[in-house]
Amino acid sequence: MEAIGGWQVDTVGRAYDRDSGELLYSEFYACDDDGLRCVVDYRDAGGEAIAFKTLDYSASLHAPALEMRDLRADRQYSLPAPQRGDLVVDAGFDNYVRSRWDELSRGDTVVFPFRVLGIERPITMRAGIDAGRDCAADRLCLRVEVDSWWLGLLAEPIELAYRRATRQLLRFSGVSNLRDARGRAPQVDIRYEYPAQDVDAAPVEPAGAKPSQQTTPLL
Repeated sequence: MEAIGGWQVDTVGRAYDRDSGELLYSEFYACDDDGLRCVVDYRDAGGEAIAFKTLDYSASLHAPALEMRDLRADRQYSLPAPQRGDLVVDAGFDNYVRSRWDELSRGDTVVFPFRVLGIERPITMRAGIDAGRDCAADRLCLRVEVDSWWLGLLAEPIELAYRRATRQLLRFSGVSNLRDARGRAPQVDIRYEYPAQDVDAAPVEPAGAKPSQQTTPLL
């Protein structure tokens, strides 16, 4: 696996259209030795670069400062490190889950303010075990949704699957943070692999994929 900015790629995500199962793009993550500065390289199904993101966790593991460049739209976005200590930002949610692992594992619901690119104010979210989903015993399956019944009517929940043994994210199913060529944020099913760690994982089929369209990406 090639390096990005001199750092070795340690996580790869494959984003599939949630309805058709078509590969839309891939995410390549690389971090420094301390894991406090990371870069993400987004490439379309043909391997062409479509976006870049930098994350700086030095101020907070769950609220990184970040910059993102969308090459297709020729736009750049940025968020500074927040002043409030309870805020969860973008990819910092992954670290936040691990910081609340024991509570989530025993079935508690956690509520937190969440900030994403393109939205000026934090949104209050809640996360808990996804009791309505068939989940393997070695997985922790979570459901993340807006902590408001009327806003929840407008926003679909996010489904996540973590490996219990390593606390690594294996699957994300929900709206993408990357808009397509037409400016729309598609519903995606992202499967993650950790090539540097040689993680053994069973493949998960894209949600909604028909048998003839199903793929078997490496996790």
